[in-house]
Amino acid sequence: MDCFEKIRDFCSKARVSDEDVEELEGCEDELIEAFKREKDCNVRKKLVFAMGILGTRFAPYLKEALKDECPWVRGYAAEMLGKIGVEDDELVNLLKDSCPWVRHRTLDGITCLCESPEFARKVYRYVLEKLKDSSPYVQNYAIQALKACLKSLRRAEMHKEADEIERALKEIDS
Repeated sequence: MDCFEKIRDFCSKARVSDEDVEELEGCEDELIEAFKREKDCNVRKKLVFAMGILGTRFAPYLKEALKDECPWVRGYAAEMLGKIGVEDDELVNLLKDSCPWVRHRTLDGITCLCESPEFARKVYRYVLEKLKDSSPYVQNYAIQALKACLKSLRRAEMHKEADEIERALKEIDS
């Protein structure tokens, strides 16, 4: 089976997994071509998922996908950038996206990136704002992101920022 057939087979599945992505190894160039020419939002989101699983080589395409018209593509791109450890300022902008699904996937990506105290310091105030989001899912992901920021900031002895996060989290519990 050639790469384009593998990609077509991958994209035809109702749900895709990490194992499905492994079948695409060696087809990276064709994957990029498919992403560039694909018009179907459902197919593009699967391609973005695959790029994220395959790693940092795809970071420029994932960054491009943050501006996609399709919320599913934007959300997966944000999540995957976080999972592969690529910080991008556009993630903060996506916290204001009109789609709650994009906001909570972005927070999931940000949670992964908060391992870095510098990144945690840069984003925690934006994440604090999401505690008041209209979506309970977004609020929940904001709590998880803040906990990751808190852990990282405490470890780096950035007490002022960590204390601010801790106070906000305590307010939620009361």
